[in-house]
Amino acid sequence: MKLTEKFQIDSREQAQRKSFVEFAHEDIALLRDLRPIMEKHVNGIVERFYDHLLGYAEARAFFRDEATLSRVKGAQREYLLDLFRDSYGEDYFEKRLRIGVTHERIGLVPKWYIGSYSKFLCLILPLLVSRYRFKPKKLARCIMALIKIMNLDQQLAIDTYIGSLLEKLSERERIEELLGRIGEAVSVLSSSSSEILATTTQVASGAAETATAVSETTATVEEVKQTAQLASQKARYVSDSAQKASQVSQSGRRSVDEAIQGMNRIQEQMESIAGSIVGLSEQSQAIGEIIATVNDLAEQSNLLAVNAAIEAAKAGEQGKGFAVVAQEVKSLAEQSRQATGQVRAILGDIQKATSAAVLATEQGNRAVEAGVRQTGETGEAIRLLAESINEAAQAATQIAASSQQQMVGMDQVAQAMENIRLASVQNVAGTRQAEVAAQGLHELGQKLGALIGSRAA
Repeated sequence: MKLTEKFQIDSREQAQRKSFVEFAHEDIALLRDLRPIMEKHVNGIVERFYDHLLGYAEARAFFRDEATLSRVKGAQREYLLDLFRDSYGEDYFEKRLRIGVTHERIGLVPKWYIGSYSKFLCLILPLLVSRYRFKPKKLARCIMALIKIMNLDQQLAIDTYIGSLLEKLSERERIEELLGRIGEAVSVLSSSSSEILATTTQVASGAAETATAVSETTATVEEVKQTAQLASQKARYVSDSAQKASQVSQSGRRSVDEAIQGMNRIQEQMESIAGSIVGLSEQSQAIGEIIATVNDLAEQSNLLAVNAAIEAAKAGEQGKGFAVVAQEVKSLAEQSRQATGQVRAILGDIQKATSAAVLATEQGNRAVEAGVRQTGETGEAIRLLAESINEAAQAATQIAASSQQQMVGMDQVAQAMENIRLASVQNVAGTRQAEVAAQGLHELGQKLGALIGSRAA
């Protein structure tokens, strides 16, 4: 005989119980989606639960040896995973009723297995908060779905426990025992709901603190963003200044190049002038030589004229005409000698001037060479300066580009922090909803305890 038939929990009763706790298809889907999380953490949850449970001597009495404890842990893992299934029909109710019968058979009183729901809920809730901290509405729905299925489990466990006891006790004994155990179960339920309420209150408080911290961080990020904007503007100003300096240095370099070319042309002209002056000096020397020859000829002509005059005097009357010619020749020779003397003086002045011009030309040429060399050195210095300024301009441009990229990154960070802030606000709202739900569960336990107390009286 099935336990569902024995305890009169048919399909209609099953549907009514799920309807009463408002356990719907949405809750089934949420629990099904949570199964991977439970599969990942179920071993840790079970170990932590039994570490807590074995801290009580009365509870340790149920586990005779390590083999029994290991077997029970395995069954507990299967039980927890079975809470997160695809459907909750006949087989689900049958399994839960069988677990309740087993608890009654081994003498496990409700305070232990009803209290375990609270402990498991406290172990599972942080996992849900961590998973859906940025989806507060879904977090609240998942918590409510978990509370509903655990409440349904508690109903079935209490039903089987009570039903088994009723078979063994007399009518009066059964009523007294039933009220006592129900009161004990309600007390545990009330205690569990208090723990759940405390846990959800802590979660809500933590979410509020997180939201405050996120808001402060968002403000800090906004300040950093403004600083980055100012740095980007300064970087662009430095880049523009460096570009202008680069253009000025390039212009200066071109001017120096032109000056070098002009100095080279001056040097060429000075060399040409020096060559011309040297040629003039050489020609002056040739003229001097010619003048010396002419002077020699004048001297000889004068000597010949004297000789001719002597011979004319010897000839008497016949030599008078020749004497006149000789006198003319002597006069011409004297004029030639005087003329050559004047030309020699002028030529001497010309040679002195030429020598001075040659010396001045050599000095000017050396000065031009020095100017060309200094201009070249200046041009090289300006070239190196232009390269340095150009490198600085490129570096400033890269800094400006990096600052712009930093600005984009800060915009993204600011947007992300704003999204986190909004998610934190939603998370606070969701945890507040969960806190309200836990408060409702706590009040329900108190009302049920009061009802059982009045019936017992």
